Amino acid sequence: MFAESGYHATATTEIVTRAAMTRGALYHHFAGKEDLFAEVFRTVAQELVERSNSSVAPMAGDLWAKVSAAFRQYLHLVATHEEYQRILLIDGPAVLGWTRWRELQSEFVASGATAALELLMDRSLLARQQSVPAKMVLRAAYQQEGPSQWIAGKTGIPAVLLPYTVGGTPEAGDLFGLYDDTIKRLLKGMR
Repeated sequence: MFAESGYHATATTEIVTRAAMTRGALYHHFAGKEDLFAEVFRTVAQELVERSNSSVAPMAGDLWAKVSAAFRQYLHLVATHEEYQRILLIDGPAVLGWTRWRELQSEFVASGATAALELLMDRSLLARQQSVPAKMVLRAAYQQEGPSQWIAGKTGIPAVLLPYTVGGTPEAGDLFGLYDDTIKRLLKGMR
């Protein structure tokens, strides 16, 4: 329901009616609508990661290419599915606040980046290093407020949508390619 109408347009009475439960049952499991939304956020984020990973699972050969393809698929799925955009990018920061939104994003995005970096290091495709700082550098390239604001100013795309924009505006050109190239350069520098 949050994906269809948005957080603010979805009433708890609609939620309990559609779920065939009582308001008391809802509040037994969740302290409020915001907590329910946070759980929906986690579910959607996990689904997105699983879809990204499963899309590259059949690929044979180069692990580096698989990791890159999974990252690209993740961005592509968010850019092309309004429900992901609404839950993860629009309502997520608005409802949860920037800090909590970033924490929830990190449960999935950062853990996935760490796992990918560890896998690349285990296979000697990336120089052995602390994965947490490396993950933070990668995340900063597409999620930190400073770089996002700078690119947003150049492209006219809202900063929160930058890492998930394919094509974007005419001013942006191929922003998706810019992110992909940036991540490739960062990873290459870590080799």
